[in-house]
Amino acid sequence: MNSSSRLFPVSLMNADFAGELHEDVYQLNPGVSPDRTLRINITRVIDPSTPGYRQPVILLHSEFNNRRQWLTPEGEGFAAVLARAGFDVWLPEARGHGLSPDHDRWSANTLSVSASEDLPAIQAFVAEQSGTEPIWVGAELGGLALAYALTHDPRMAETAAGAAFIDVATAHWLSNLGRLGLKQRWLMKRAGFADGMAFNWGPEREPWSLFTELYQWRRLAKKSQHPVYDRLETLRLPVFLLAVKDSERDTHILQSRFKTDSIASAVAAPGAAEAALGGKTGSVRQWLQEKAGTTTSKTSDSHVSLTSS
Repeated sequence: MNSSSRLFPVSLMNADFAGELHEDVYQLNPGVSPDRTLRINITRVIDPSTPGYRQPVILLHSEFNNRRQWLTPEGEGFAAVLARAGFDVWLPEARGHGLSPDHDRWSANTLSVSASEDLPAIQAFVAEQSGTEPIWVGAELGGLALAYALTHDPRMAETAAGAAFIDVATAHWLSNLGRLGLKQRWLMKRAGFADGMAFNWGPEREPWSLFTELYQWRRLAKKSQHPVYDRLETLRLPVFLLAVKDSERDTHILQSRFKTDSIASAVAAPGAAEAALGGKTGSVRQWLQEKAGTTTSKTSDSHVSLTSS
């Protein structure tokens, strides 16, 4: 079913419910990738019983994950908390993850390419559909992708209403691979992907080319040439950083790179990220409400879950 957009071809793939919440799934074909089979799916979640203005918020999942990191089929999770608080919530899924279909060049995907091609198109579509520029929330590798897109696309950075980064530490995404033996890493490289299910990292796969790029970035960081961290000072939008206790030092280092006048941060104990996100006093939720001017919530104690890889 075709959906109305003046930007690029969009199809409404499904209209369903997650609990009492509306859950509409769109498939985007921005046409900016040389791979013409590429499509990105994004799920819109709203509470139809919440009246008035809805500030759009885009939630980017972490590595080895998909939209179910934010929303369960029963209508629970951080996306549900935000929807019931009056937000217009959007859940894009990375290339080949969740409802986003596989495509011809999936095994060659890198963070820099997918972030620069997909995220500006997602922001433009959400702004078109909602009538307002969105606030972004990125978890772990999703946060790094968001930072890359914002620091390499000036127009996206100028128009985004804000960005929250959850547990974005400098070498966070390579720690799991580092614990594996040489043979296991060699087999992954030969297969061309890392299987999250095989190691209990999450329900999705990630292409090996993604980790090859991250290793290259870690080497560049030693020369102050990191393509993300050494460009954060260019951003001027409101920023929020949530660190988990064991990555607190890296997050403080990251915070020092920003030069924006509007930056806030918080630290959550390991295992307490759920409460820090959307509980009654959740720091991320409070920051979003402050930026959106939204202070009321119909259901303030909904179950919140953040599945870490």
